[in-house]
Amino acid sequence: MAELGMTFNVEDAPPADEFDEIPVGEYEAEITDSKVTETKDGQGLMAVYEWTVINGDYTGRKLWQNVLFHHTGMTAQGKPKDGMGKRMQADIVLACGLGNISNTEQLHGTPCLITVGMGKPSKDGQYPARAEVKKVSAFGGAPAPAATVRAQSAPVGRPAPAPSTPRPPQAGGRPWPTR
Repeated sequence: MAELGMTFNVEDAPPADEFDEIPVGEYEAEITDSKVTETKDGQGLMAVYEWTVINGDYTGRKLWQNVLFHHTGMTAQGKPKDGMGKRMQADIVLACGLGNISNTEQLHGTPCLITVGMGKPSKDGQYPARAEVKKVSAFGGAPAPAATVRAQSAPVGRPAPAPSTPRPPQAGGRPWPTR
């Protein structure tokens, strides 16, 4: 037991502020803290990112993102459990202008554009849906070094795929072919 050294009176506490979720939308943000932790089942690794909004009405607000970037298990459909997480981790790394990283601190302080959406409520209904980072892209339209990463990660004995170039829009301004 620890003594407070005084009598704490709950009546002296100010009223709780209403806390509103960050609305769905796009925000300029940067990773300000991160850690890597083991999954509950001990079969994987998860990066936990703290994003801080750096511009606009919500400057200083924080969002947390868990990214499962390594797991040895498979889903019921026979797919790797870390598939989506690896894609998200790659998107974050590329948005920060990097190709390969060995430490999450390499991602700190780089402005990115995050897309915030509403997640799902907890399965037991104890927690409501909350704002979460759904997508991360390079800030200011800066191109990500995707071609460099593909070339570095091409399987031995196979050439890396050529980087694709966007097609100019066809008649009507649509980038896809008409039927």
